Amino acid sequence: MKWRVELSDDEVRATLEFLEVQRAAPSRQFLARLQRAYKVRVPWETASRVVRASEVRELEERPRRPPEFWALAMEQGSGGTCFESNYAFWALLRGLGFEVALHVNDMPQDQLIACHSSLVVAVDGERYLADVGMGMQLVALAPAGEMGAVAVIDPTQGDAVEQVRELTAGHGADYAIECSGSVAAQRLCI
Repeated sequence: MKWRVELSDDEVRATLEFLEVQRAAPSRQFLARLQRAYKVRVPWETASRVVRASEVRELEERPRRPPEFWALAMEQGSGGTCFESNYAFWALLRGLGFEVALHVNDMPQDQLIACHSSLVVAVDGERYLADVGMGMQLVALAPAGEMGAVAVIDPTQGDAVEQVRELTAGHGADYAIECSGSVAAQRLCI
């Protein structure tokens, strides 16, 4: 099954209206306005995921893709976790002409490995970490290197597997987590 993840022009306009942000050309300032508006208008919550899991039995059907996420945010006031929130924000930024990549990150915590999604946005000649899925009102918008990123793998800029191999002296990744639902991305993880 093919899911629609991109936002139409009408959906982008409706989302900007919902966020109460005027459209502008991609810039660091516009990105910061969008991110602040998101944190004010869209809650971090898990209830909608719990409800969705009880209503939708097929695992691959459970994730709310960006068009559905935004429609429900506008109609019901729902939000999401880091994965759904950053995925929806990714689609909005792409619809506005930003160069953006969605990332899933390991976050070691003592003996537990947790994961989190975030975005890396290239704008004004710099790459920024833009994260609307932190569950707090903090706005993280900083050059990715200042946030601890050693490297950024962008599959639109060449062979992602080869980029990982180059960074790991040919070893490759020990683990791969894919959350976009893209078959092509799933194949890259194997």
